[in-house]
Amino acid sequence: MKRLHIYLLLFFSISISYSQWGGYTYFESGTLENWTNSDGSITNLTIEQPGSDDSNYLRKICDGTSTVLGEMAVSNPLYFQDNYYNGGAALISLRIKNNNPFDLHLRLGFTDFNNTKIVQTTPLVIPTLMGEWQWVDFYIGGPQSFTLIEGNNSILDVLLGTFEMRLIHNENISFDGAYENGSFEIDNIGTTYLGIDDFKNESVKIYPVPATDIVYLDTNNIKLIGLEVYDLSGKKQEVINTTLESLNLVNLANGLYLIKIIGENGTILKKIIKN
Repeated sequence: MKRLHIYLLLFFSISISYSQWGGYTYFESGTLENWTNSDGSITNLTIEQPGSDDSNYLRKICDGTSTVLGEMAVSNPLYFQDNYYNGGAALISLRIKNNNPFDLHLRLGFTDFNNTKIVQTTPLVIPTLMGEWQWVDFYIGGPQSFTLIEGNNSILDVLLGTFEMRLIHNENISFDGAYENGSFEIDNIGTTYLGIDDFKNESVKIYPVPATDIVYLDTNNIKLIGLEVYDLSGKKQEVINTTLESLNLVNLANGLYLIKIIGENGTILKKIIKN
């Protein structure tokens, strides 16, 4: 099972030099965690098991009709209200399984409190009938990655003050999901915020990705002071036999973690995946 800690306050954050954690939904509460259809209803949305790492996951069964019940999209107007530009960039990760007879064309959509709607211009394509859970990362680097769909505010305005986040399957640039006969199966939806320096700084490289038990660091002769590992709820993890060149992850469950790399001139936060 996933090692999870469900907090009433989902916008948990830790202050470090460049980065912080944002909202997450894991479905281990056994509830929809405020995910709905695009009209706010919850018909055809269920919590199922087992998902990734034998955990709960969200499933929407789409019936192919030209209604919200056939629309391949889900929305969350509560847990992901935040500033997604954040002075630099954000990474929204999730696990998804595609057992449909068609490829999924995934896009993120956002609204602000004035209902201005934007959507990612270029989708992430998940091939058909993969059958396995896989990680998907949406990089939110700024307004240039989005298309304005509707409303009076700018794309930047929406990213600076997001009200609703929507996960959409549609080959076309649209804030609405395509009407399909099929299923939407998702798990471990979470946000990592990183400043500009985190994406520009290539002084520390981590390999292999994904990892099994050992993760190595190539520091390019940069002096490190310490390494720390956190799960996505922000809980520090105990790792064994840690040096400043490697991390032993053998005692951690499979999943996504964040490694805090502390150097003489600042701190970098990077994502690691253990399989």
